Amino acid sequence: MKVYIINSILLTEEDASIDITKVDDEKFKEIVFRSGFVYSLRGFENAYNQDDFDFMNTYIRFIKD
Repeated sequence: MKVYIINSILLTEEDASIDITKVDDEKFKEIVFRSGFVYSLRGFENAYNQDDFDFMNTYIRFIKD
C-alpha cells in the first residue's frame, strides 16, 4: 500500500483541467509523478505528523501496488 498525493499548486495547465476526483488509479498515479509525492504508509505517517508540507492543496489516494 502506498499513499499518492497530488499537489494542486504544482499541476500543469492540462492536468488542472481534469476532474482529479473522477480519474482511475492509473491516471491518478501518472499525475502524481508530474505533480506530487508517493509515500509508504509509515513515510506518510511521519510526514503528516511532522507537518512536512501543505496538505491543504492536495488530493490523496491510498493505492495497493
